[in-house]
Amino acid sequence: MNFLSQIKQIINKNQSRSILLTGNIYDLFFNGEEYVPIVDFLIKKCNVQATDQQKGITQIILRNNNPIEIVGGFNPELQTIWSTYHKENKTLNERLSESNGNSVYALELLRQIFECNQRSNCKNNLLAIVESAEMLLPESEISRLSTQDRKRIAIVQNWFCDPNFLNGHNSVIFLSESGSDIHSKISKLPQ
Repeated sequence: MNFLSQIKQIINKNQSRSILLTGNIYDLFFNGEEYVPIVDFLIKKCNVQATDQQKGITQIILRNNNPIEIVGGFNPELQTIWSTYHKENKTLNERLSESNGNSVYALELLRQIFECNQRSNCKNNLLAIVESAEMLLPESEISRLSTQDRKRIAIVQNWFCDPNFLNGHNSVIFLSESGSDIHSKISKLPQ
C-alpha cells in the first residue's frame, strides 16, 4: 500500500485527524500528468468535489514564506462562516493575506478556520497541508526554544488535543523529512 492510500484510509476511517508525513518529501511525484512537488501532488490526489451523497474537501495550504492559500481561490462558504463567528471588519481573505511572514499567526488562523468549519454544517470538510513542519515545530528542549517556537507548539498541541477537532471531519497533514525533527510534544501525541 502506498503512502497516499494509507493517508486516505487513516482519514476515511477516522483513525486520526492529524498526520505527520515523513520521508523523501522533497522528491518529485507523478500526479498522472507530470512530476510535481509533494504539496502539488497531494492537492491533485486529495481533491474531492461535494456531491449529494458526500462532502467534498476544501484544501488549505501553508507553504514556506507564503500566506495561507485556499486551493481554488475565493471560497464563499468559508467567508460566510468566518464572518459569522468573527464579527470584525476584516474578511477571511484579508486575514489570509496577513499570514505571510508570521507563522504563529498563520497556525492560529488555521486553527480558527478549522474551529469555524467544525461549528457549521459545511458542504466541504477541510484538509490543511503544512510544508516544512520541522521549521515550525522544531525539536529541542522547551527552555532552549524561542518564544515564537513555544507559541507555535502550544497552538498545535491545543488544536490537536481539542475534542472537537479529534471528533470532527477536518484533517491536517504536516510534511517533514523526519518525525524526529518535529517537537516531541506534537510528534508523540497518541492521535
